Amino acid sequence: MPRRLPNWIEAYETYVSDTESPEIYNKWCAIHCISASLKRSVYVIRGFYKIYANQYIILVGPPGVGKGTAINPCISLTKLSDTTNYISDRTTAEKIIDLLAAGFPKMVVPTGTMAASVNSSVTTITANLGVFADTSASIISTELPMLLNGSELMLPLLCELWDKNEFDYNTKTKGSRRIKDLCVGLLGGCVPDYIRKLNKDAMASINSGFTSRCIFVFASDKAKKIAWPLAKQGSQLEKDLITDLQYIQTSLQGQFKFSPAAYTAIKDYYDDIKPEKFDTEVTGNFKARMLSHILKTCMTLSIAEDDSLQIELPHVEQSIKLVEDVLSTLDVTFRNVGESPMLVAMERVMDYVEANGVTTRPEIAKATYRHVTDFDLDRILFTAEKSLGYIKQTVVGKTTCYADTGQRKRERLQKIPSNGTRNGYSNKP
Repeated sequence: MPRRLPNWIEAYETYVSDTESPEIYNKWCAIHCISASLKRSVYVIRGFYKIYANQYIILVGPPGVGKGTAINPCISLTKLSDTTNYISDRTTAEKIIDLLAAGFPKMVVPTGTMAASVNSSVTTITANLGVFADTSASIISTELPMLLNGSELMLPLLCELWDKNEFDYNTKTKGSRRIKDLCVGLLGGCVPDYIRKLNKDAMASINSGFTSRCIFVFASDKAKKIAWPLAKQGSQLEKDLITDLQYIQTSLQGQFKFSPAAYTAIKDYYDDIKPEKFDTEVTGNFKARMLSHILKTCMTLSIAEDDSLQIELPHVEQSIKLVEDVLSTLDVTFRNVGESPMLVAMERVMDYVEANGVTTRPEIAKATYRHVTDFDLDRILFTAEKSLGYIKQTVVGKTTCYADTGQRKRERLQKIPSNGTRNGYSNKP
C-alpha cells in the first residue's frame, strides 16, 4: 500500500499548526513520532556498531510556552497508531528495567515471516499465540525532574539505554538477567530552572554524559496566541498520519545508505567539529556526540519522505541545522550550572541592566533583592564598572544611574563562531 503523504513531518506540522506551541517543538515532536515508531528497524553502520533512530528529546521553556501542547498530540497520534510502547515518568529505574526485561506483547501479522510482522526489536516468539515480546520503548516525562530524581540509578540507566544493544543487571531476588535488542527513546518537557537542577548534584547530569545524549529544544515564546486552538482530531489528515506511521513501522527495515554528496558532507562536518576556547562543559560534551545526533536525525528526515533508506545531502544539511540550533541554546538552558552563587547573582544584575539600558541602584535592588544582598550588590556594581567595563555611571537629571556599555554583549558575540563556519551557531544570542 503506497503512502498517503509526501512528507510525514511536514504533514504533522500542518496537523498541529493551529496551536500555540512553538514551531521548533512541533518539528522535534514529529521527529519523535517517527524515531519512536522505527525502533530498531533501520540503522546506520558506523565502524563496529549500529546507530538507530531513537532519541532523547526534551522541550525546554518557561511555564505556559506550549511544551504540553506540543507533546500531547504527538503522544496521542502514536498511541492511536499503536506504533510505540510508552513508559510513564512515574516509574523507578528498577521498574523500567523490569518492564523492558518482560517486553511489550505485540501481535504478529500472519504473513509467515518475522521480518514482515512487526520490527527487528524481538526477543521472544510464542508461536502458538503469535505474540512477540518487544523490548523497545519510549519514556514520556512532561516534568523531567520527576523522572530523574525518582532514583539514583536513573541517570546512569538512561545513559546506558541510549546507545546500548544489551543490558545486564543483577537483583537480590531474580538473579542475573540480560535484556537484548534494546531501543529506548525519551520525550520530555522542563522549565529552564528545573533543567539546571535536574539532579541533586548540580553537575551530575552534565558529568554523567546524560546531557550530551539529549536534544534540548529551547523556546522562550509561543508561536502565536490563539484563544480557541483548532484540533484536527478525526480529520482525514489525522487518519493519513496514522496510516503512514503504521506503514513506516511495518514496512521499512535495513541499513541506510548515503549518496556520495551526503557521505562527503558528513565527513567534512565531522572533521570541523572542534572544541572552542569558550566552550562550557555542557557544549563540549554535546559536541562529542553531535555526529550521532545528526545521523539519527538524518534517518528520520529521510523516512519522512520515502522508503528509499537513502540519506541525501538535503537531509544532512537540515539535520546539521537542527542539531546546531540545539547546540546554540545549550548555554542558555544550562546557564550558571556549577557556578558560584556570586557569579549567579552578578548575572542577574547584569541581565537587568542590559535589558533596561539605563537604570538606578534602587531599581536594581528592587528587581534583585530576593537573590542579591545590599552588600553583594555594591561589590557587583563596582566590579562590573571598574574591572569589567560592563556598566558606567551617568547622571540623568539629578539622579546617578548605571548605563549598559554593550561590552558584555560584545563578549558573548565573540564566543559565537560566524555563520560562515560549518560548526557555527544558527540562533541569535
